[in-house]
Amino acid sequence: MAIPPSGVDPSDQSDSFRAHLIAADQTASRDYDKALLTLSAGSLGVSIAFIHTVAPHPKDIFWLGLAWGLFAASLVFVVSSLLTSQRELRKAITAYDNQTDESPAVAATSSATAKLNFWAGMAFLVGVVALVVFAFLNLRGK
Repeated sequence: MAIPPSGVDPSDQSDSFRAHLIAADQTASRDYDKALLTLSAGSLGVSIAFIHTVAPHPKDIFWLGLAWGLFAASLVFVVSSLLTSQRELRKAITAYDNQTDESPAVAATSSATAKLNFWAGMAFLVGVVALVVFAFLNLRGK
């Protein structure tokens, strides 16, 4: 549960508390996207360095290919979610400016953004598992 900013009563249903919640949600979403982008791209770089220094003649490269594919998919999902989120915001601005109710269209885009964010996280996590399996299989004999 969110903690209201000092001086704001959450039972008051005030605009300032709602604005605080919206800002906190936006910050969390931005941080999630940044973290996934950084971690996925970094994992690709680390795995490439791993091959060159620790396992120059890797075995069981299926797991490495799977990890790379999942990290790349995570990056694509995050970038796609940024685009759907941007589209959602533009539709909401237009609806607000025109004082029309386009909530179904906005909700559909919001759902797409949430799904893309979910799959970005899942692709990253499974990619990490695949990379760990690859590393284990290649370091086991050393």
